[in-house]
Amino acid sequence: ASPVTVSGSKMIMIAQNDIVNPANLEIQLGGGSLEIALGSGNTPQFGFLDATQNLGGTPETIAFLSQLGLSNITFVQGQILVLGNLIGLEQVVFIDVGLFEQDLSLFGVIGQGVALTLTQCEEVEGCAPNVTKAELKELITQLEGRITEIKRRLAQPDVSNKDTLQKLLDGYQDRLASFMKYQIQLQEYLAGSEGIAGENAQQTSTGGKFSAQSALASEIKRLNGIIDIARKRIAWLESLKSDARSLKKLVESSGLKLTPEALDGIIDATKQEIMNIQQQIQVLLGSKQASADSIFVAEAGDSARAHQVGYGKPLFTMNGSLLKTDERWY
Repeated sequence: ASPVTVSGSKMIMIAQNDIVNPANLEIQLGGGSLEIALGSGNTPQFGFLDATQNLGGTPETIAFLSQLGLSNITFVQGQILVLGNLIGLEQVVFIDVGLFEQDLSLFGVIGQGVALTLTQCEEVEGCAPNVTKAELKELITQLEGRITEIKRRLAQPDVSNKDTLQKLLDGYQDRLASFMKYQIQLQEYLAGSEGIAGENAQQTSTGGKFSAQSALASEIKRLNGIIDIARKRIAWLESLKSDARSLKKLVESSGLKLTPEALDGIIDATKQEIMNIQQQIQVLLGSKQASADSIFVAEAGDSARAHQVGYGKPLFTMNGSLLKTDERWY
């Protein structure tokens, strides 16, 4: 439950399902061999990673897995996770049920925007969807974080709002299923296109030796890329409001009720997504090893603004000086 440093020359990690809290593990092998075998097949993201990874597993490790009687175990590649990327995930520890409900609604509207941009490109040759694999992966990671936190709360012996939490869990799992579907649709769209090789090259880690500083720069670059594509989606949605023909076609193909009010809702939700990611970047830029340890979420009223503490709307009506102090209010 707290950060642990593992040092040595060689390491083998085996889990029948997943590694618990991999972000709390700092693996320092000095470039030594690392093998990771998981039943889930997921990619663990560690707080720090300095190792040379063996993705196929040595014959000795494979034989050992056989002796353990573990089936369906997959050798996976670990990645480094800049801890600031957890902002919005670890903060859910402080979120009350009401904010979970708002968050669930937000993901639903963001999903509508993603679905629209994918639908737009189904019949348009040469269309570039205003959504990327990186953005979908980010949103899926956030959803998985919410689900993990709700499950943790449900497992508490003294849980008092079990029915509400279970309903929220069902809702988040439905949202996750939708975004996984969007991910498959995007992969199918990109398959065979010229852009998929370049995007895969940008999204895939090469393993080996990492440095925290290079990982920080890479993470900020990745998040800025997501912001750019989200802004393009906003511009496209704005243009739809004055393009009756395209709007009608999208309504027919998507099945969504795309009134001007509905489009405004999708635009606002996408802007909120951008704000959330900008907050991550702010935290990453503000510390060498970013963390999300604010206790002011309740006062802020929004998990995305945990580092922008305010006590009511009057703060926003004053002159702009407050907003220029690194957006940290005390």
